[in-house]
Amino acid sequence: MRFLSFLACVLLGFGAQAQNLAGTQWQLYPGAGAMGVGPNQGDTGWWSSSEGDVETRACLFDDIYAFNADGSFENILQDATWLEGWQGVAEGCGTPVAPHDGTATATWSEDGSSVTLDGTGAFLGLAKVHNNGELSDPADAPASITYEITSLSEDAMTLDINYSFGWWRFQFVPAGTELETFDLTFEVNTATIEVGPNGMYAGGGALGDAQAVAMSDDDADGIWSATISVNEGFSGNYVFLNSPNDGGDWNAKEDLAGLPCADGPFNDRLLAPVIENTTISTCFGQCSTDGSCEQPAATVDVSFKVDMNDYPSGFGFVNLSGSLNGWCGDCNQMSDDDGDGVYEITVSLSGESTYEYKFTLDNWAVQESFNEGDACTSTIDGFTNRSLVVGSDNVNLNAVCFNSCDACTGAAPISVTFQVDMSVEGANPAGVFIAGSFQGWDAGASQMSDDDGDLIYTYTHTGILPNTNIQWKYLNGADFSLEETVPPTCNTGTNRFYDVGEEDVVLDVVCFSSCVACDVEVPQIEVTFNVNTANIEVGPNGMYLGGGVFGDAMAHAMADDDGDGIWTVSVSVDEGLSGNYIFLNSPNDGGDWGAKEDLAGLPCADGPFNDRFLPAVTEAQTLSTCFGECSEDGSCSAPPEVFHDVTFNCNTATITVGPNGMYLGGGDYFGDAMGHAMSDDDGDGIYTVTVAVPDGYSGNYVYLNSPNDGGDWDAKEDLAGQECADGTWNDRLLPTVTEATTLSSCFGQCSTDGSCEMPAPSVNVTFKVDMSNYADGYGSVNLNGSFTGWCGSCVAMTDDNGDNIYEVTIELEGDATYEYKFTLDGWTVQEMFEEGDACTSTIDGFTNRTLTLGSEDVVLSEVCFNSCEACEDPVILGCTDPFYAEFDLEATEDDGSCSTPVVFGCIYEAAENYNDAANTDDGSCEFELNDCPGDLDGDGLVATPDLLQFLSFFGTMCD
Repeated sequence: MRFLSFLACVLLGFGAQAQNLAGTQWQLYPGAGAMGVGPNQGDTGWWSSSEGDVETRACLFDDIYAFNADGSFENILQDATWLEGWQGVAEGCGTPVAPHDGTATATWSEDGSSVTLDGTGAFLGLAKVHNNGELSDPADAPASITYEITSLSEDAMTLDINYSFGWWRFQFVPAGTELETFDLTFEVNTATIEVGPNGMYAGGGALGDAQAVAMSDDDADGIWSATISVNEGFSGNYVFLNSPNDGGDWNAKEDLAGLPCADGPFNDRLLAPVIENTTISTCFGQCSTDGSCEQPAATVDVSFKVDMNDYPSGFGFVNLSGSLNGWCGDCNQMSDDDGDGVYEITVSLSGESTYEYKFTLDNWAVQESFNEGDACTSTIDGFTNRSLVVGSDNVNLNAVCFNSCDACTGAAPISVTFQVDMSVEGANPAGVFIAGSFQGWDAGASQMSDDDGDLIYTYTHTGILPNTNIQWKYLNGADFSLEETVPPTCNTGTNRFYDVGEEDVVLDVVCFSSCVACDVEVPQIEVTFNVNTANIEVGPNGMYLGGGVFGDAMAHAMADDDGDGIWTVSVSVDEGLSGNYIFLNSPNDGGDWGAKEDLAGLPCADGPFNDRFLPAVTEAQTLSTCFGECSEDGSCSAPPEVFHDVTFNCNTATITVGPNGMYLGGGDYFGDAMGHAMSDDDGDGIYTVTVAVPDGYSGNYVYLNSPNDGGDWDAKEDLAGQECADGTWNDRLLPTVTEATTLSSCFGQCSTDGSCEMPAPSVNVTFKVDMSNYADGYGSVNLNGSFTGWCGSCVAMTDDNGDNIYEVTIELEGDATYEYKFTLDGWTVQEMFEEGDACTSTIDGFTNRTLTLGSEDVVLSEVCFNSCEACEDPVILGCTDPFYAEFDLEATEDDGSCSTPVVFGCIYEAAENYNDAANTDDGSCEFELNDCPGDLDGDGLVATPDLLQFLSFFGTMCD
């Protein structure tokens, strides 16, 4: 018996020079990952054997594959091997089935890169796998199979085979090899949950099903543990489960989505290869490695109150909307139970957190509007809302007046008169309009008037709340496409604004798109901007000043006439102008914000976009700084003296690289969308580039697929929501560089070893619903689900053969679980289920049909609308006894209406054997022969009277 470290096998086998197979015998590696299949060579993401399979498929793992020295090959299968359904038997261990029963006369040959078996029935690993697919009938076994030798040494062999739909991988060790084993202990702290009646389990991935490893808590300290014995090198995914009902109850698993320890499509944990006795200690649903649990913040009750007594207009209901409820509009309706005009609601929130919120009316029909800096607000990402910091205690907020930080004063609503001069702009014949917070931002609802024809248009709005902030803008026509551009010196978020008091007010006349009257000349002040570019390489388009109060990314072109690296531009601005601005290096167009300097984390960064801030301009001035730095004298930090080579490797296995190739770019160092071209010289799909980076540098970067130019940021990878996404633009973050470094990842993914997680294969799924028992009318039958975005009527089903069974086939990603239901006419009628119904699952409080897909196409059985079962024939009441006169041939259930027994006999009175008791004719009537059948009147003659009597039986009655 051979004892061998599996890691030694790997080190000796992978990359080793091929050894001669002559005279060797092999068995499958007796551990997790011995067999696997996936879309690409070496990728076993679709399925791989687990540690438990070594035991459950022991009859396979003891099979021997003999490469005899004389060139013959043998499958030595002992008394039993692993059988599958395609062989005409139940899956499991059993007597080998021909031709894969070890009796094949076969030979082998190898050329250093592949090994070929010639002989029908000869195979390595699994009998069904061959070069053109997988067998569905033993009779179709090929005469020859070729496997690629990925690695081969005297102690380990790895073979791959392309079976047309993907790649199988088989790992072998010399026959008789036993691996060293280690104790693997799992410990999970359950301090944050209540353990269910079935206890805790470890399972999934390499461990097996949802109840693979039962855990115990003998000392009742809340830490559950279990120890299993595993082979050296054992690794793979696993997860902890709270009280699963059976091995398939994955709803009991911990939720690691979005956490750094979540791995793969199912957000499981990942076990590193075991090379010694190992203990893993963590917390259920968390990523700690010392067994500690981070306790969730305590929940506190917060009571919100808004006083509507001073609100002058009508409304239906009052709502609370905010970050606490996803700005849902009408999901948190407030109430005024005592009728005092103060609306209240109490909600439970996580403590030790900050929330934004506002009060709205009738969903979002009317909402509060505040100015940045108002006492009860905060401005985040450019939006100003009420703000609340919650600690660990319940909070009962004071009542505030709608659209105010203060309590209501009881002051009467006021009127505000607005005036705009259109003499310079020219008035639209269709009218001049105003839209604002006080009238629901309706572009065509409030037309202004010019009664005296002086081109000064006025509008008075009554019922505005006193002591509130209002915002508005003027429109030269009833559409927002015709709105004015409000200058920075008098706008907030592109709107005009005014804090009203408690008295009616007439606002000063202003010129359209101006802060002052048309006849007022605003003093212009020259501001000169100098930016030192000694620390960067200026791109071909030159330097620009833009953003914020100055406009787009190419608002003002800068110049460096003396070539000293200091670019300059002088701009005349309105007196009092203040706001944000930024410098940009070689933008391609006005929207190329990727060219802007990166000030994130620096003291001169202002606002959500980390721009510079220009204080109110009151006199001519010159501002000098350095690109990407905060100096005020125009100096730049000394250039770095030490650089390190950083090599970037990007695996493109999940994408098709476009004609322009791959690029590295972004951030403040790596340039625009075509900053650094990458190459794939060996054609393995891994693109690489090496960049000299200053010692101590850290910053953003991103990979781009075939950008058309330096401003084509649409070509960048999408990392949004992933753990490696950083900053506003969801770029990657380069850690501080202190030495030569290599970074390997996958395009659009966060791997750090250069591997790609391949998407699950698509499968076709046929859905069927039987409408036979649905009594009401309908137009269309629709399929709705998580895979359609619950879209309503976008997936219509059809009944081509008129059997009332509606069908549709759609393509879905395999190895995934979906929710769905059938609906009628969009969402007019929908199925409704109870939690626990057999074909359903309940997620986030919604109970829907559920479907778990594998890697093969699925044709679902038809089900009755709103049922988990097939339709039963409809019940038709009636007499079901054929021996009663009331018998109904279509009746399926007797209703007791059978009352008249059937009496057979002749029921024609003219017959000789007429039976007056009979009610059902049995064909027995007998008639006396008439020698003169045409003599209807019995006078012995057939003449005109007989004809008249015959005709008298026809015709209609006259009233």
